[in-house]
Amino acid sequence: KEVGAALPGYTKTTTYRIGSDAEADGETTSDITLSEGAVETVSFTNDYEVHKGKIVLSKQITVDDATTWDDVKDDLTFRVTSVATGEVVCEVKGTVFTEDGAGNYTYEIPDLPLGDYRVAETVENIESKIITTKYSVKENGIIIHSDVTGKNTTVTLQVKDDEVEVAYVNDYKTKEATLVLKKTVTGEKTWGDIRSLISFKVTYPDATGVTIDGDAPEFVDSGDGVYVYKLEGLTQQGAYTIEEIFSSEIADYTRTTVVKVDNGAQQTGDSVVIEEFSVPDGATVHFTNDYQRDTGKLLLEKTLGGVWAEDVATAENRIQFEVKPAPDGTASKVYKLSDFDKNADGSYSFEIENALTGTYQIKEVIYDLNGYDTKSVVYTRTTASGTSSVVANGKDNGASLEVVKDK
Repeated sequence: KEVGAALPGYTKTTTYRIGSDAEADGETTSDITLSEGAVETVSFTNDYEVHKGKIVLSKQITVDDATTWDDVKDDLTFRVTSVATGEVVCEVKGTVFTEDGAGNYTYEIPDLPLGDYRVAETVENIESKIITTKYSVKENGIIIHSDVTGKNTTVTLQVKDDEVEVAYVNDYKTKEATLVLKKTVTGEKTWGDIRSLISFKVTYPDATGVTIDGDAPEFVDSGDGVYVYKLEGLTQQGAYTIEEIFSSEIADYTRTTVVKVDNGAQQTGDSVVIEEFSVPDGATVHFTNDYQRDTGKLLLEKTLGGVWAEDVATAENRIQFEVKPAPDGTASKVYKLSDFDKNADGSYSFEIENALTGTYQIKEVIYDLNGYDTKSVVYTRTTASGTSSVVANGKDNGASLEVVKDK
């Protein structure tokens, strides 16, 4: 009998031959009968076969769109390296994997000597995707590691016919970007005054788009007078057009709009084009509306007749005019003739600049003078277009006059 010839990690097959007899299997011979003086030869032959196992690579993909295995399989490379020798024992593309019919793709690497192996997946980037890789490891059907984020792991084939499965799952998520709309209102109006009048039209590179109402509850006050709306989930790269649309303007106010993209320069206008909207970087567009009250000029002129020179100063201090509303927007204001400028021809004029646009009622509320009879009070009205006319019953009712922007 042969003893002590076993080697760890190998399967030993032993045969023996007695003399010229046929070869037989086993480590223990049949009985040998020796006669005196005879010599019998027994030879043993050992065949050693290394213990082996196999690594199974399996692959699944999850997607949020129409991406398929055929779209990505050529972008996947799998490499298995012996830790002991540094030898790459297998390097394959996803194109060699076979499907099991349930969306799982596999590739087997058989006849691997027992030991440690590094298993790595390389995934080529897809510009429009965010790719996340996880792996699990099973040994003979028993889970060793589960849902580990990463592409590299080390596995061990421990015993003969050991089977280790490394199961990779790649999640392909379409990259998304956010367009941040910011809105500021300055001057003599507030966001609350105008939000129901505005909307924002966003046009995507493929000519589709979306319209966002200023009344949308998603507009959030950032706390510094800036209102913010986030348009999320954008996947198209390229030129975006953002236009601020007004259903109507506010009467008697002039609006000026400036817009800025990210940290770029401000430009005047109600629309802007982002030539290169990048996914997933996104962009920020900031519209600012400034509202200023429209103004014009109101000119009061006065001519006195029949007043003696020594009484002119008295007349100037007595004669009064009431303007309703006052040019500054308050209820009314009274002006004395002494507030007027006296012209070379003896007439008087008083120019009120920056008078708010609108309709004014002007009346000479005190015109009588002690010692004089008032023979006539005549009102002549000249409009912003230059048309003059006598106002009927001006003495009793005064005159109404329209102040027009910049006139």
